[in-house]
Amino acid sequence: MIERRSQQPSRVSSNADDYDALFIFQVHRLIKLGYDRLRPQSHAHDQEPAITGDLVEAIDAVLDYPTEDWMRFYSSRDDPPENEPKRRGRQRRRGKHRKRVDIYMESSHTSPRSRFRFECKRLVYHTLLRCC
Repeated sequence: MIERRSQQPSRVSSNADDYDALFIFQVHRLIKLGYDRLRPQSHAHDQEPAITGDLVEAIDAVLDYPTEDWMRFYSSRDDPPENEPKRRGRQRRRGKHRKRVDIYMESSHTSPRSRFRFECKRLVYHTLLRCC
């Protein structure tokens, strides 16, 4: 989920919407390239955190040897804690009480940096074969 309204710093640019669309496309492309390196059969009985860790490792392998120029601006992280902005009337979570996100993607192509956070869910392999 791209969080332009809350934690995502705002950009003042006439092409911000076009950049956001391209950024989201590129993040999804990296996720797909990471998945392409995994073998679904070998993860059939794994729990979500194990699959997420292997997916981030596969994405990092793609980024280590980029095949397209735009890839050099990206980085990925597995299960980082999220710092919250100050919350009105409520104490913000700190330390080990912070929420965690499964995968965090970031681009250093523009300033402020674009960020994409998302949760991973375990998919059943035979379901994917039926629908695709």
